[in-house]
Amino acid sequence: MLKIKSIKYKIIFSILIVCILSISIGISIFFFYATHKLKNDLVEETLLASKLTGDNLIIPLVFDDIIEARISLEYLKDIESIENAVLYKEDSSFFCSYSKINSQVKDTSILLSNEYFFENGFLHLTHSIYDDEQLYGFLCITANDKEIRAQLKEYIQYLIVSVFAMLVISYMLALYFEGKITAPVFKLIKHADSIRNTQDYSLEIKNKGEDEFASLYDSFNHMLAKINEHNFKQIKSKEKIERQNIELKSSLKKIEEINNELEFARIKAEESDRLKSAFLANMSHEIRTPMNGILGFTDLLSTPGLTDDQIHRYVKILKQSGKRLINTINDLVDISKIEAGQMTLNYSYIDLNNVLTELYDFFKPEAEQKKLNLILEKSIPERGFFIETDKGKLEAIITNLIKNSIKFTEHGKIIIGYSTDVNKIELFVKDTGIGIPTNKQKVIFDRFTQVELDYTKEYEGSGLGLAITKAYVDLLGGKISLQSIVNCGTSFFVSLPCISCTAQAENKQDKTDFQHENILKTLNLCIVEDDFVSAEFLINLFKGDCNKIVHARNGDEAIKICKNNPDINFILMDIKMPVMDGYEATKEIRKFNNKIPIIAQTAYSFEEEKIKCLEAGCNDYITKPFNRVNIVQLIERYVV
Repeated sequence: MLKIKSIKYKIIFSILIVCILSISIGISIFFFYATHKLKNDLVEETLLASKLTGDNLIIPLVFDDIIEARISLEYLKDIESIENAVLYKEDSSFFCSYSKINSQVKDTSILLSNEYFFENGFLHLTHSIYDDEQLYGFLCITANDKEIRAQLKEYIQYLIVSVFAMLVISYMLALYFEGKITAPVFKLIKHADSIRNTQDYSLEIKNKGEDEFASLYDSFNHMLAKINEHNFKQIKSKEKIERQNIELKSSLKKIEEINNELEFARIKAEESDRLKSAFLANMSHEIRTPMNGILGFTDLLSTPGLTDDQIHRYVKILKQSGKRLINTINDLVDISKIEAGQMTLNYSYIDLNNVLTELYDFFKPEAEQKKLNLILEKSIPERGFFIETDKGKLEAIITNLIKNSIKFTEHGKIIIGYSTDVNKIELFVKDTGIGIPTNKQKVIFDRFTQVELDYTKEYEGSGLGLAITKAYVDLLGGKISLQSIVNCGTSFFVSLPCISCTAQAENKQDKTDFQHENILKTLNLCIVEDDFVSAEFLINLFKGDCNKIVHARNGDEAIKICKNNPDINFILMDIKMPVMDGYEATKEIRKFNNKIPIIAQTAYSFEEEKIKCLEAGCNDYITKPFNRVNIVQLIERYVV
């Protein structure tokens, strides 16, 4: 239908499609009803015959009179549909049977009392023979559905004639209504062609109706009037421009200078637009590509008959695509925070050796998958090296540099480590990758800028990793630099100020580990979440670990649960919910319980959102998506 250019045939085709669909649905409903009705009639007829025959079989069953029983069964031959009948005693043993000529007696399993089923064109029905609540036996009857098929065949013949007649009538109606609908449109087209040929915009189309086409004609006439008015203004404007051109000729030199300045500005603007366009195109690719994988393999998971290996592979691809998508979103959020000046620092004591070891263990499988040798070099390997810094920012810096090296290294090795100096630490990530051209090394950390590599291979990523890394280094008061040779490798160096505090950090860590041991076993958790998927995720995340888990679908339910369950000692509060949102629910809970920890969970990740949650009474804030490690660490911080 989309290839039909004429609106006339589109309307005819649309009306015919609607009629055909309506007729098809009607026929389907009729056949379903007719088949169901005919089968029910056959069942009722057969059931009535079985009841009447069963009453006559009681005495033969009591006296084991097989001859009399067969005579009673012979009366079933008057019913054309019945093929055969088998009589069983009350202990389900065979007694006698009846069968038409050329019809075999089918020894079927006895059904429960008064049950039936259709199979291969036959009705199988079992009737229990009772007298004064005394069971004497079972009568199993097999009836054919020839009459049903004959009746349906007759219906089909009538319906074929009816459908043909209805299609002819539908086509006639389609032609009639098409003419009524398209006549005003063709009138408007003819008038527009006349104006285009004559260039006379004073020709108005006559309007006699009061429907939508009348409004269209009025709008068309109004447009013609506006065009006439515009033409008049153009003539006046042209005269004014001619006068201005005479004046401008005396200032040609000044105009040329201005043009030169504008040309320079244009080049700069085009360069800026090109960079931003390239950035947006890359963002579109980095969002659509994993989304395509997520949606595509989600559909594949619903395919029947998948093997365990296929399911495992599809789930693995879904996880990879999800991680790639969230990394892109996190980069966008981080660069937005940096641009808005909302990035803050949270200093704490950390063991640098542990941080590097954890990152080494995390990236080692990915490096081995590419057959790369990942090496960790510690300046102080014998004992922990504790420093005071922002752990999240430091991990992000090292993570971005390692990911960058793995992405652009096809063979060889990657070395991560650090060296120390007086009140200074220098982290490094070295690789044997493709390298960075000298003329690009100065802009590699700029935002909205990517190095254009002359390689046919496409490297995924948002292109913001190094820009975010440099911003974090600057926030921590450090410096970042690099050394690179094309086709030989690249080395990144991050110099940060630091204060070592080994003993204090060790004591603090030991104490913390002792306090939070097995804390989940005492947790009575209330999950406040309106989204079904998110709620199921959280419930399954803690199932079997917590002492008690309750679920509220909105803020109002959360308040009632907390009032009726004083043993609840931790709340995960969603922010955006129907009925009552997380802000209001938290405020209401704080009116009768100031001690219970409430952690806000939301998809919003900006600093002002965290401030609003804390002002409402939440103890802390976690951004979706999160994993078990993130949420357990947060719980252990507030539950003692």
